[in-house]
Amino acid sequence: MLSSLFLPVLLFSLVSSSSSKSMNDYCIEKGGVVDPRWPALNTNNPDNLLRLGGSRDFCKFSTLGPQDESRIYIGNITLFPIY
Repeated sequence: MLSSLFLPVLLFSLVSSSSSKSMNDYCIEKGGVVDPRWPALNTNNPDNLLRLGGSRDFCKFSTLGPQDESRIYIGNITLFPIY
């Protein structure tokens, strides 16, 4: 039996590029902004940043108020309903 920790990884690996476009569209429809992210090492020293392979899209939601700059990032694979 698969551990629940591996389920998001399994789902992410099964998603095709056409589904990725649908996930990005879904993010935008819900008021978010698509934010592609790449894994990297040495992030505390940007001059020597080592970018690793792969990428993942996240959906960024920000508050509407001018005094609060709160935001949350949700992985598109988590946000998008898979039926």
